Amino acid sequence: MLISSQSLPIANIVAVTSAHTGRHTQMEAPAIGLLEVLQLGPMVVSKDSPRRISAAGCERLRRKIIGCGISIDRIMAVISSLVPARFLTLTAHLVIVITIFWSRGNNVLACLPVDYTQEQYSAADTQLIVALSVTLGMFAIELAGFMSGLSMFNSTQSVLSVGAHASGSVALLFYLFEGWQCPVYWWIFAFCSALPAITEIVIMIAVLGLKRKPL
Repeated sequence: MLISSQSLPIANIVAVTSAHTGRHTQMEAPAIGLLEVLQLGPMVVSKDSPRRISAAGCERLRRKIIGCGISIDRIMAVISSLVPARFLTLTAHLVIVITIFWSRGNNVLACLPVDYTQEQYSAADTQLIVALSVTLGMFAIELAGFMSGLSMFNSTQSVLSVGAHASGSVALLFYLFEGWQCPVYWWIFAFCSALPAITEIVIMIAVLGLKRKPL
């Protein structure tokens, strides 16, 4: 089977030619990704570029994946399940941060000595407000990339985001109820909020600036 495509203003025109019958048909189709290549089987793909995936190469790739005991359906199921998991963990982390923002009194007191002054309380409160505000900014960056589709189906970013926000949610629950001191929050922020936001920015630059594909 031979598959080639040309970029048109409305849709991609995919011409399919059977290697056995020589019949030629045309159909509209979106851009062909790796999972589509694996599902369609051995073929040659040519898309806006002279680079091609040979039939033998595609078949070897299919055999490697199947030989590892991983079915294509399972791969697609894992990728599709990462999207809601990422959304739920990100939302849970966001809700906990907002909760701490509006009930931060106990956490501020945990950062102060027994005999504190009003100036010390104001300084600790301002520090915590700044930390929480920066965290909300990181959420805005990641939600922008996720909701726009730039990283929605990026499996690497999804796994990193799910792990970071799930860990952040658990850690902030302990921070909220156990009254951990303020410096601990910056460690939670660095690994659970800043890290996925930085990788999100890298994906945005790659897709919007370098014109790479989102996946």
